[in-house]
Formats: sequence, structure tokens, C-alpha cells
Amino acid sequence: MNDYTRNFCLSEFNRLLPMVRETIKKERKIAKLEHEYAVKNATYEKLHESLQLIDALTASNSALIIIPDSVLKDMSTLQKQLADNFKELEKAKSTLDETISNLTAEWKIELDLYRAITKFIRSHLHAVENKPFGFIRAQDIQDEYLEEYIYLLSLYNILEPSFTFESLCFDKTCQLALLCKIQKKYSSKLAMQLESLINNYEFNREVFFELFP
Repeated sequence: MNDYTRNFCLSEFNRLLPMVRETIKKERKIAKLEHEYAVKNATYEKLHESLQLIDALTASNSALIIIPDSVLKDMSTLQKQLADNFKELEKAKSTLDETISNLTAEWKIELDLYRAITKFIRSHLHAVENKPFGFIRAQDIQDEYLEEYIYLLSLYNILEPSFTFESLCFDKTCQLALLCKIQKKYSSKLAMQLESLINNYEFNREVFFELFP
């Protein structure tokens, strides 16, 4: 690979990194909102069960059980409170669902962009034994974007074509430099986990967010 091609690929790749940072933030926000939705939905279902129970007790009053008027009044007040909470939760769930859907749609568009740019970069790389050269040298690694490099590697099973250690790093020196920077910023354990997972093609987005919560 000549210097012009390598520098061109590197320039195109570096343009991705700030965008990838925003994508990572978006994925974390989606995960947070999905957790919030799950919590609200659990409460919603419990409220629904409580309202059904009150309806059943009220309906049985004339047939099987005589419930004192004072208790019926308290049940009616409780029923109204639960119904109001139920409606509020229903509205909150709907808003969360819409927000999650919109963010997920944006995320998919961003992935399509990364897929197109990855394909564009890979098309400019020469192949040796059906394996493309990498284009990033050790000195090209930007310390502030370490998570972004790793995130792009985590898309291995989503993007086609995708970036691997071999198609990203120019040589073993670059791979080692990236892992050393991870070790310095985070921990030796994390660096070793990443090396093993990536080399064994077991690294994906789910694992990325477990390691970088």
C-alpha cells in the first residue's frame, strides 16, 4: 500500500471517530431508557392487576360478600388514585417507547453510514492472501478515541465488510500499541480480555457495553 492510499484511508477513518462517540452515547441512552421503560412497565402491570382485583371485589359485593359502605368508599378512592397513576404510566410508557424508537432509528442510520464508509475504505486497501492490509500505524492512534476504535471493532458481526484488528492496524506493533493504551487508561485485565475476545472473534456490541458500561 502506498502512502497516499494509506493516508487517504486514515483521513476517512478519522472523520468517523467523533460520529462514533455520539453513537456510543446514543446506545447508552437507549439502554438507560429501555431499563426505565421496563421498570415502568412492571409497575404498570402491577397497577393493572390491582385495578382488576378492586373491580372483582366491587362486583362481588352484591352476590357473595357484603362490603361495608366505609370500605367501599376507601376502595373507590384507592381505585381512582390507581387509575390516575395507571394513566400517567401509560402516557410515560408511550413517550419512552416513541423516544426509544426514534433513537434506534437514528442509530440504524448511523450504522448504515459506518457500513458505507467502511466499505469505501476497505475497497481502497490492497489484499494479500485475501487479507487486507491495515492502515493505522501506532503513531496514528488518537488516545482520546480509544473507546471509539474498540466500538468499531465490536461491529464485526453487524457490518459487512467490517473492521478487524488486521484490517485496521497496519502491523502487530499498532495492535500492541492500541492494547497498551487501553491497559494504561483502563486496566491490564481489560486489555487482556479485549485481546482474547477480538482474536477469537468473540467480541461484539453486547460485550463492548459490558466492558465499557
